[in-house]
Order: sequence, then structure tokens, then C-alpha cells
Amino acid sequence: MFKIAVCEKEEYYKVKIQNLLQEYFLEKEISYTVDVYHSGVQILQLGVGVKEYDAIFLEVSMQDLNGIETAKQIRMYTRQTCLVFVTADAANALEGYKVNAIRCILKAEKTFDMNFVECMDAILTRVDNNVNMQLFEFQGGRKKVALSNIMYVESNLHKLYFYIRNDDIHCYTMYGKLDLLEGKFQACGFCRIHKSYLVNLIYVEELKRYRVILTDGNELNVAKQRYKEVVSKYTSYCELI
Repeated sequence: MFKIAVCEKEEYYKVKIQNLLQEYFLEKEISYTVDVYHSGVQILQLGVGVKEYDAIFLEVSMQDLNGIETAKQIRMYTRQTCLVFVTADAANALEGYKVNAIRCILKAEKTFDMNFVECMDAILTRVDNNVNMQLFEFQGGRKKVALSNIMYVESNLHKLYFYIRNDDIHCYTMYGKLDLLEGKFQACGFCRIHKSYLVNLIYVEELKRYRVILTDGNELNVAKQRYKEVVSKYTSYCELI
């Protein structure tokens, strides 16, 4: 069951988005639910409950608390929920990168429907990757892990250290080669930044010269010989979102 939230001040776009969702999921034969909120303040009253949504559509220019500030607070609870900005001002798209928004849809009548469908296709792809479960033979036993919960993997002395985020960050270890893991994970948004690090780009807060800063504040070195490739992959990832 797909769970969607629409946070929009204009009645016209509330109805329009709901109608487009109905058409989209009917064609895809996917069951879904949609909840409508009138303000950022209202949806944030859910607290940690916002993480139950697969996607949230946010109107940028809401009163009291705008969509950008609402998105920043939502990101305090979840990095997995897809955020979509709906706005009349293209300049707001730049703010989307700061909160890992998957798309920014302009309120332009001629292109809105087409862009909405493309956005939903991107959301389906992202959610499919988020729920991609893998079984790992860790030293403490077998464990199923969603790839979207893996922040990064570190290699050291023939061991792999998986830093996995749920409510807290836990480290699990197993024997293996990072090269093999890179081949399996690179199609799911992971980037090899160093011979010792494979990073999930979802959790990259900032890329600086020869280092990345993760959402938990941790900093990892980027190898000089890999830096241009890392910049290219991160830029491409940001363009997709």
C-alpha cells in the first residue's frame, strides 16, 4: 500500500494532485492512500509519524510555515520519504537539494500533468530501491537489511563494517571484499569514494574537496584519484532528485 500526503494551501491544486494520483495508481494497478493537509504546521503535528509516508507533496509558499522549512523538519524524522516541492517559482528548486527533494514541480498548467507523471515514476523507482532487502551473513548472525538503511560500508583488514541506520546507527561486520559489494550496490545509489569506503549518496549532506560530510556529521575522506568521479556521480544524483 502506497502512502501519500499532500500539503497544499490552494484548493485547485489539492484536487488536481488527488485526481492525478488516482489516475496514476489506477493505471499502474497499485493500491494507495492519500491524506491532505492544509499547512506545514498541521502535518508536523504527526511528529515521527511522517516517516510512514512514501511521498509528501509540499506547496512551497504555505503560510505560517513554508514548504522548505516544513521539509527541513520532516528530514529530522526521515531521510527515506520522497519529498516533492510544488511551486510557482522555479527558483525554489535550488532549495530542494538541501533536503534531498526528489522533484520540484512548477505550477505551469501546460506541463504540470506531464511533470507529475515523471515525478511519480521517479518516486516508484526510489521506493523500490528503499525496500530492496538483502540478506547478509554478519559475524553475529544472518540479518535482512534494507539497502536504504545502509549509510556506508568500510573495509579494513579483510573485514567489512556496515554502518546501518534505523532509529540509531549500528555497526555490523562480516568478511568480504568491498570491490564485490561495489558491483552489487552501485545501481542503488552507492558510490565508491575511497578504497576503504562505499557510501550511500542518500546520506551525503555535503561534498567538499577530498571529503564527504554525512547527515550524522561524520566525515569521510575521498581519494584524490577518485575525486572527479565522485563529484560527477554526486552531481548526477542531485540532478535526479
